[in-house]
Amino acid sequence: MEREVELVQTYETAHDFMSSIVDFHAQAAQRLSAAQEQCNDERNTMALCYLHDYQQRMQQSLAHYLQDSEQHQLLDTWLPFSLNAEPTPDEFLSTLAIESTLSSTDLLKLGQALADYVVSVLEVASASIDSLRLSVVVNSLLMQESNERKKLTRAMNSLNEI
Repeated sequence: MEREVELVQTYETAHDFMSSIVDFHAQAAQRLSAAQEQCNDERNTMALCYLHDYQQRMQQSLAHYLQDSEQHQLLDTWLPFSLNAEPTPDEFLSTLAIESTLSSTDLLKLGQALADYVVSVLEVASASIDSLRLSVVVNSLLMQESNERKKLTRAMNSLNEI
């Protein structure tokens, strides 16, 4: 007999949701920086540096938005989430091998995995938003993350050509 899995609905504010993405980028940047410091290969060092800078850019961009005093009312909007929909940022990061010895192909896959996780979480959130204004903000963030993912692919491919 199949056991049904009940999806438990929880709610968090848009601010809490976006803060978790900021924290994700910060944690990823910290782990990439540690790997970069231990790296002996120049190409991998450049790739890790690019990935680190990408994570920091996204973290700073979103953190700046969260500090914008005009957005406080909008960021207090409650969003519904399913606990079973996505792994938490900590759970996701713990599944990744962020090491200085990764090949350039593995570094590209790592960068794509980091970007894909955030895009996936944003897509889930976007689907649950009723507020048009908040939807515009989340979709804008989704487009920014998607554009950065494309830049990452181009940069990593260029690095492989060196």
